[in-house]
Amino acid sequence: MFSEKRLIVLRGIPQDTIAHNKVSTKTVEVVTGLLMSTLNSLTDDTIVICISYKPDKRLKGYKRFVSNATVKEFTVVDDKQKNIYIEQRCP
Repeated sequence: MFSEKRLIVLRGIPQDTIAHNKVSTKTVEVVTGLLMSTLNSLTDDTIVICISYKPDKRLKGYKRFVSNATVKEFTVVDDKQKNIYIEQRCP
């Protein structure tokens, strides 16, 4: 009757070039492979979030990932931009 919503968060996938978010190349390949093989069987109630601050867009894993997923990029916002955003929305 009721479907269960799922949220999957993967850090460093696709492979990140930022040191504190780096995952080994082998781990990235394994996780990306598993994700791609199960992508078609995921239900609409499953959301997969991949956190990669600066992905290496030259790698085939990234290209494969982008061609098979809906990608939304969010930039890091500095304090000045945060303050402007808050001021605009909370007069």
